[in-house]
Amino acid sequence: MKVHRRAATRPAIVSAAIAACLSIVAGTAVAAGPTGYVVNNEGHYVRDSAGQCVRTSQWVRADANAQCDPGLMAKVPESVPMAAVETAPPAPKTVLKPITLGADAYFAFNGATLTTIGQHKLNDIVATLKKDVKEPQIHITGYTDRIGSKPYNQKLSLRRAEAVKSYLVSKGIPTSYITVTGAGDASPVVSCHGKRGNALIGCLAPNRRTVVDFSAFEEVK
Repeated sequence: MKVHRRAATRPAIVSAAIAACLSIVAGTAVAAGPTGYVVNNEGHYVRDSAGQCVRTSQWVRADANAQCDPGLMAKVPESVPMAAVETAPPAPKTVLKPITLGADAYFAFNGATLTTIGQHKLNDIVATLKKDVKEPQIHITGYTDRIGSKPYNQKLSLRRAEAVKSYLVSKGIPTSYITVTGAGDASPVVSCHGKRGNALIGCLAPNRRTVVDFSAFEEVK
């Protein structure tokens, strides 16, 4: 009966010893890590005598990491530098160049009829407008000499400005581009002191004028 009791206790002792060996490696407690490798209680990978990480029975290739199985890691392809893309130079922008023309349209004494000289100067303005001109603005100011009353000269200067406008419109310039003003004998070009009669009338001829301030924007490529 005593011999039978000893035989029964021996397998229990062996099982306890195996369990102790499985739970301790080199005096350190171990456990299966979440990454498919055995780790110690400090979270370090447990390695065998060959220095290889100890895998758990649940290890799969996807668990491989650079620390334990660098040879199984997928190689990251080397980035190939992209060839520099040459950008085409920007297309030249259209520059708007301001144009200002000033012309004196001359009139006969005490009249609002354009002289030949005045018509020629207005023809130059018409030619410029009929080029590739954008947003033209034409302001016409009529002037007289100092001979006569202020009210009369005011009306005469406006008639002269209107005469210039009518001429431009007759040449195809839209009336919406044009504004007119009568300035009377203001802003004289010459004074003609000491002159009388026909000499004074002749001397004051430059004051009998209409100034055409022509401003527009012409495309320059």
